[in-house]
Amino acid sequence: MSTATSAQIFQIIAHRGHSSAAPENTFASFDLVLSQGFKHIETDVQLTRDGVCVVLHDETLGRTNDGQGRAADMEWEALRTLDAGSWFADKYSACRIPTLLDMLQRYRGKIHLHLELKSKQADLPQVVHAALEASGWLSDLGEQRTSNDAHGQEGAGVRQPCGTVPGLTLTSFHLTQLISSTKLLPGVPHGWLVQEMSDDVLREAQEAGLSQLCPRVDACSPEAVAHALAQGFSVRGWGVKKPELLLRAVSCGMQGATVDWPDKALDALKQSP
Repeated sequence: MSTATSAQIFQIIAHRGHSSAAPENTFASFDLVLSQGFKHIETDVQLTRDGVCVVLHDETLGRTNDGQGRAADMEWEALRTLDAGSWFADKYSACRIPTLLDMLQRYRGKIHLHLELKSKQADLPQVVHAALEASGWLSDLGEQRTSNDAHGQEGAGVRQPCGTVPGLTLTSFHLTQLISSTKLLPGVPHGWLVQEMSDDVLREAQEAGLSQLCPRVDACSPEAVAHALAQGFSVRGWGVKKPELLLRAVSCGMQGATVDWPDKALDALKQSP
């Protein structure tokens, strides 16, 4: 497959929303990227001390909000009032840390959510499952799979290795979390975030029943990607900090990648030879 053809089917995944133009992991960031037509959105979740699943990347507060300490040591009532936008720009001072349930309800039927289980908290997969069920996402996904099976396809049109819209993919750096989650959500794609795709990684991923591998782009080669694809995995990258790495992901044969600047990424793909 030529680079041009690969770029046409390459999936741009908005990393924490449009995180180069709005405060990451806030509704402002998600709304902005959705308004620009990007429907694949990646975000992170972890639990508060009282078991509320929140949309937040860092386990320590302070970088993207005005809190202090560890999120896991805080009650939701304390977290919900934090300013999660002023660090980016004063106009975002009203932004708050969302709960996963609020996010699922807000974007139900509108996006493919690439949901990273950020922490090692043992209860996280179960709480995520409960939120997916309470929000109606699980019933939606079940209806979608039934419809696709009836038509003998993954979805309408061309096969989409990184998922259809609406849809869901669970990811994590923590294999134990993925194993727990696959037991709760056996019909949902699960992807392992890794540094590189060694033979050991492929073997462990197969044993765990995973369907996707997510390697760091600058550590990948076309041969490694081709080998993973031949083993039945979809492959999407992370760590894309500049357009050159995005084009590297395409040339290696990856099927998608997370980026902070989806609009610029789309322009780069359109201009690729």
